[in-house]
Amino acid sequence: MNRTLIIGTRGSELALWQANFVKDSLAAINVNAELKIIKTQGDRILNLSFDKLEGKGFFTKELEEELLAGTIDLAVHSHKDLPTENPPGLIIAAVSEREDPAELLLILKDCVDVRQKLSVKYGGIVGTSSNRRKAQLLAVRPDLEIEELRGNVPTRVGKLRDEDYDAIMLAKAGVHRLGLDLSEFHVEELTPTEFIPAPAQGVLAIQIRESDTELFQTLQALHHQNVADELAVERKVLKLFGGGCHLPLGCYCRKDEDKYQVRKFFSKVFISREVSENSYFRKALEKNNIEIDARSLIRTVPVINKLDPYILRDTDWIFFTSKNAVEYFFNLQPQLPKKVKFGVMGSGSEDTLRRHGHFAEFTGEGNDTTDVAVDFAKLANGTTVTFPGAASPMRSIQQGLSADTKIIDLPVYETVLEENVEATSADVLVFTSPSNVDAYFAENLLEPNQKVVTIGKSTGKKFDEMGVKYTLPFSPDEIGLAEAVFGI
Repeated sequence: MNRTLIIGTRGSELALWQANFVKDSLAAINVNAELKIIKTQGDRILNLSFDKLEGKGFFTKELEEELLAGTIDLAVHSHKDLPTENPPGLIIAAVSEREDPAELLLILKDCVDVRQKLSVKYGGIVGTSSNRRKAQLLAVRPDLEIEELRGNVPTRVGKLRDEDYDAIMLAKAGVHRLGLDLSEFHVEELTPTEFIPAPAQGVLAIQIRESDTELFQTLQALHHQNVADELAVERKVLKLFGGGCHLPLGCYCRKDEDKYQVRKFFSKVFISREVSENSYFRKALEKNNIEIDARSLIRTVPVINKLDPYILRDTDWIFFTSKNAVEYFFNLQPQLPKKVKFGVMGSGSEDTLRRHGHFAEFTGEGNDTTDVAVDFAKLANGTTVTFPGAASPMRSIQQGLSADTKIIDLPVYETVLEENVEATSADVLVFTSPSNVDAYFAENLLEPNQKVVTIGKSTGKKFDEMGVKYTLPFSPDEIGLAEAVFGI
């Protein structure tokens, strides 16, 4: 291509970073380009939240108008800002690789309370103008006060620094692209499986005129088809809800073994543990008029009542594989080494650890303990790791650590199966541990129309042995379990 391309972009620091990223990518394939800064409605009106602005494409409409007028050759957008339909005559020619679509919660250090979920102090003020973020924050922390937050990324961080808020929420991708120093804040990273991002979050879209076939072919060198396939699913969901880019809807797609699921609603769900009134799982199901049969089929009892402080003397890490392990360990009032770090299997154990005033340096993701072990080993290999837990542990994490890692198994409780377990008439049975499976099927059978969800692969192995099909959640927390039920 012989001509010098004109790239249309907004003028914020993040937008300029994105446009220069595309400019540099074009230079790498010997295509010259220059930038033209264009102001959008979203840039001009900063005193209203997004739901008060009229129409769609608050950050894109003016760029699209200049494309159609021929004053620019391509426009670079944050893909999540684009409406689901292109204006006639325009197409998305290429999409970038996807930055991590996680959210970041930036918290003033004197407003941190690690005993609370998300680490924001009780009743804290959180800044965000996204209704999607507001809804998800209040779903897990109804005590929080949510206030409007507008402006570009550095401006928002500055407002937190000025203590206008106790915390603010930002997309990790934007923070990473700008290379911002956040060391003065406590930073909580919320993974896309626990806090659902906007459709196409973390991806750049390159928009051109449909008639510019030469430019389209040139841009294929910058295009990532695997990302485009995932975004097509996310934005299809957005379109089905009739929404523009600022509809308060979260959607995150990740391809998994080429499998698709058809959703069906049920009238009753059994889960093999107690579920509190404030539980996300309970609220999500009851909101859809689904009855819940929640009861644990096991009980736990302590196996020691005093802990020798010598056991923990040289410990670098303490790893918990369950909420019970956390509770029984801290009931012993342990004397902790000053620099000890904590690791947990998942968000349930993390929440329990928080209530005891400690923060997890490592939290496992996903439903496969083998994958969790691999991730933890990257941090803990060659150190001393203590595992408080059941008297007969499965040792899934221990088996993934290197030979030069000193492992201390510390039994703090044992599991007892309940007897005479009553069968459930629920449509879906959610099992939260292998022991609960053993307790239920000691005296009961699965009815032909009943479906099974297991919290992880270790629990799923019990059903593999029985030849029973089951569903694994995307993540083993309450959000993942609820999604698994709705996804059957």
